[in-house]
Amino acid sequence: MKKIALILIIFCILFSGCIGPSEPPEELPEDFEIEYGSGAMHLEWGQYNLKIDNMGNAVFEKTQGTDLSRKYEFTANEAELKIIYGAVMINNFFSLDDQYEDPAIMDGGWTEISIKANGERKTVKLLNYSQRQFEKVEAKIVGLIVSKLGDDAFSFTDLLDE
Repeated sequence: MKKIALILIIFCILFSGCIGPSEPPEELPEDFEIEYGSGAMHLEWGQYNLKIDNMGNAVFEKTQGTDLSRKYEFTANEAELKIIYGAVMINNFFSLDDQYEDPAIMDGGWTEISIKANGERKTVKLLNYSQRQFEKVEAKIVGLIVSKLGDDAFSFTDLLDE
């Protein structure tokens, strides 16, 4: 019986991410900040950047090339920030490596998330790579952007219309 329990514990740790908290935290750190960036390796194909300060003030900027840029400002409330912070904690974001890269791909895309919480800052960058825990945090950030700016938030048509 003890062997079975030990095997289940080991399985849980290795394969299901049981090390982190399973419930989102109830309190949002006072210094919680988010920076998010994503784009193509070629500047002319476009990129997105988001910064949210500890008061929930957000600036989302999309750029294409060196001369097309547009900024959008919005406010994220505490409940929305808690969703992202919960994803950060549940997915052990602070324990991820600083960078994940597929060196076999020269073009493609990059994504970077930087989180500040409880006096610590952690930045993780993906270069043509897929990392499940990172992507779960990214999904919450992207969801916030779309909920605030609409389904076309990641479209470049508004830059081309200028």
